[in-house]
Amino acid sequence: MTTIDFNPAAFTEGSALPAAEQRARNTSTASENKIHDDAVARQYGFRGGLVPGATSYAYLASHLTRLLGPAWAAYGTSSIALVKPVYEGEMVSLGGQVLHITGDANRGALDLACWVDGADGVRRAPGTAGLTWGESRTQESRPAFAVTELEPRRPEDRLPISAATAPVGEPLPPVLIDTSSAAAAAYLDGIDDHNPLFRDGSTFGGPLLHPGWYLGIANQALSRNFILNAWIHTRSETRHLGPALAGGTYRAYAQITAAFEKRGHEYVTADVLIAGSADQPIARITHTAIVVVARKG
Repeated sequence: MTTIDFNPAAFTEGSALPAAEQRARNTSTASENKIHDDAVARQYGFRGGLVPGATSYAYLASHLTRLLGPAWAAYGTSSIALVKPVYEGEMVSLGGQVLHITGDANRGALDLACWVDGADGVRRAPGTAGLTWGESRTQESRPAFAVTELEPRRPEDRLPISAATAPVGEPLPPVLIDTSSAAAAAYLDGIDDHNPLFRDGSTFGGPLLHPGWYLGIANQALSRNFILNAWIHTRSETRHLGPALAGGTYRAYAQITAAFEKRGHEYVTADVLIAGSADQPIARITHTAIVVVARKG
């Protein structure tokens, strides 16, 4: 049963959420993904290297955790559509609005619209978030693609991927993620998050993993299994399945569920399950990315 540590009475239907600002940082300048490199990104029509979509989402997830507390980080839901680029050094605005709220402090549900806007007021990433509390939760069944017998793929064994070659429906080798104290601190420093829930401890025991990390892990479910030169994360829907604590090695299991072309770009969508050190599910993500970006001109 999910308890809460925020006051539902402070949220009314139609009301705006408190806003926040964040100076965006390109956290992937040294990444294998060259869409984050200034020179390469300009070849695709951008004015410079893109701030990773997972980083833009992480800023929003930090803001939502500040407003909704650790219950959202452990059991909430979210969606994000990365519709416009964010660039290094831009000041982005994090905001939202209450769409629907029912119940009281003992039992209820909250649905929000939320977003990342540029300093110019242009919406870069619209999203939604939700939280229910006071109800017993049943553990969802393990998906068939979460195959523990598969060994992680070696970097030299990766092949390129396109809409035509994507292995739709096949379980991908799992990806191992280090969530040690040092790795967690490095991640938090990269997104400028100093919330003690993620650094010192939480109502669930030790420090929580930051929910923004989940989308970075979903990205790695693709990048550690395929050769991707310049690619763009475009959309994610996430369900938090339980508290994830820093420490140990997490696994990301995935299966590509769709591959398609749209406006010259080639996309894949993956179903991703992230499991903790004892292989307990902690997040399920539907993750979409452009794996072959159309060049401009």
